[in-house]
Order: sequence, then structure tokens, then C-alpha cells
Amino acid sequence: DVGEGPLVALGRRFPVGMVAAILAYQEPMWVLRTSSAVCRAMHAASRNPRCWPSLRLVTSHAERWLEGFLSLLAPTCGQLQELTLDIAFENPRLAVALPGGLLFHCLRQLIIRPRDFEALSLAAELLECVESPALRKVELEGPVLSEALLSGLCNAALAASGGLQTVKLLWTPQTQCPMFLDESIALCLERLFE
Repeated sequence: DVGEGPLVALGRRFPVGMVAAILAYQEPMWVLRTSSAVCRAMHAASRNPRCWPSLRLVTSHAERWLEGFLSLLAPTCGQLQELTLDIAFENPRLAVALPGGLLFHCLRQLIIRPRDFEALSLAAELLECVESPALRKVELEGPVLSEALLSGLCNAALAASGGLQTVKLLWTPQTQCPMFLDESIALCLERLFE
């Protein structure tokens, strides 16, 4: 897998994919810090999609963790089944772009909680990468629900064969983010629930 040779341990050869499947049951931080530093085969296994059936990023300092998270998301996105992002940025003027080639084909559950405008922009961009017929559950929660975010949700819902079983939209306006529902957002909501 991934152009790396097998892992040789105790005189036996183990395919990288098999090692990745075993690593999926370990603590994520241990996998990334300890096992991936052992050798090239273990590093490849720690980045293998079988090692990461689900990913979850919860932080109020997204810019500190996003580079590492995206480096893990890029090779695993095609097989990822569950993704949770609950993020906010410390630097309100930071612009982040997703790497090219991200496509989520196997996603079953997506939970996104953007806590600020920068996280909202990233979430809308991420939703445009979801083309999963298996998608069944989507939760969006935040102080702002933009047209881009809801349009991305509509596109993801169209790709879900059999339709979404659960859609949770929770709009939690705050004093610094006044509640405003324009016509484009209303049209996106109507399109979503048709």
C-alpha cells in the first residue's frame, strides 16, 4: 500500500494495510507520535485510510492543528466514514484553503460546528468536497449559517443515494453575529427540504 514495503517484525512480513487496520484501534495521538516514527512502513500505515475510518477535530485554535489535520485528511478522505469538525480560529483574519483533490466518497456521517466566519468558510469549502452516496447524517451548528454552507449541504444531500436520514441545523446567533436570514438562505433551506 502507498508504495511502501511491508512491515517486518519478529521475522514476519505484514502488509501495510493490515498494520493500518490494527492501528485503527489504538489511541490516535499514540499512532501519530509513537508508531509512525518507528519506520517507513509504520509511517505509511499511520497515514493509510484503513487506520482512520473516522476523524474528529475539536479546537478553538484551529490554525495550530489544521496543517497536521489536513495532512492526515488528504490520504484518508476517500475512505473516511465519519468526520466531525468543531473549530474556531484564534486569528480572525486567517484565510485557509483546503488542499486540492479532497473528495469524500464513503462518508456516512458529517458533523460541522463552525464557531466563527473563518471556520464557516472552511466548512462551506469542505461540504463542496462531499460526493458520498452513503451519506445519511449531517449536523450543522453555529452562530452563522451562510448561503455557501447551505448550498454545499444541498449538493451533498443530492449525492446521497436514498437521501439523508438525519439533518440537524442549529443556528445559534450571538450578539456579535446578528440574526439575519436573507432570500438566498431561505431558498437554500427550501431546496434542502424539498
